[in-house]
Amino acid sequence: MNIVFINLNRAKDRNNNMINYFTSNNINYTRIEAIDGVKLFNDEEYRVKISNLLDIPINKLNPDYFMIKSNFMCLEREIDIIMNKVACNLSHFYATKIALDHNWDNILIFEDDIIFNENFNLNLSNIPENCDILYLGGNIRTFKNDPDYNQKKQKKFINIDTNYIKVLGCQGYYLPNLLSIKKIFSLYSRCFIEGKPRKKNTKEPNRVLMCITDVMYSNYIQTDGNCYLLNPSIIKHNLDFSSTISYKPSYIKSMKNHVHTY
Repeated sequence: MNIVFINLNRAKDRNNNMINYFTSNNINYTRIEAIDGVKLFNDEEYRVKISNLLDIPINKLNPDYFMIKSNFMCLEREIDIIMNKVACNLSHFYATKIALDHNWDNILIFEDDIIFNENFNLNLSNIPENCDILYLGGNIRTFKNDPDYNQKKQKKFINIDTNYIKVLGCQGYYLPNLLSIKKIFSLYSRCFIEGKPRKKNTKEPNRVLMCITDVMYSNYIQTDGNCYLLNPSIIKHNLDFSSTISYKPSYIKSMKNHVHTY
């Protein structure tokens, strides 16, 4: 299993926290340098670097590009917050690119603001063969009373049926095979191709509407693919760390109110 975590160079406390946990539990890992939204906003030379890194046209990394809702769907109005969310998206894109560049046939991606639960165990055997994404935790939203709730509650892998549940937050998720990695990589890549972005008909080769990573997954992969939630969840969001995406009190409050169990 190829384990990575995404971390900004300036987020040294988060980096130390992740490294200390992995080393103390003898877990091999790779640190991925996160795309920096602050630099993406302010630094033209940095945008050129990311353009070359991810093969994205330089004009499609300009802050003005992401202010257009048909290029990046976001409820925010402040460009600095928008660019932080863009950078989060591009960081996960970069993680899938690394997996393909290294010929990995699986990848487990962690963000760096997580807490590992006491029941943390990376024995992920017997994953459903059709799995595109396995969430190890997340922000769980339920919409209707699922008639099969009690039955699903007993399962190790809960199939995500978006009629009843969505999992937001990408604190930790597993892409268990090469096909799933290619599917996610294609999703990101198709945000930057020419044509009108599609919200519904997102099959290749159509352009998809870019938004923050967890929303892209819930809108496109959870709806059209086969996604599962590990039960019980083995990670959750670490509220001791300040957000690197948004400074708004409303966002911070919403994070505190998220549900982490099914």
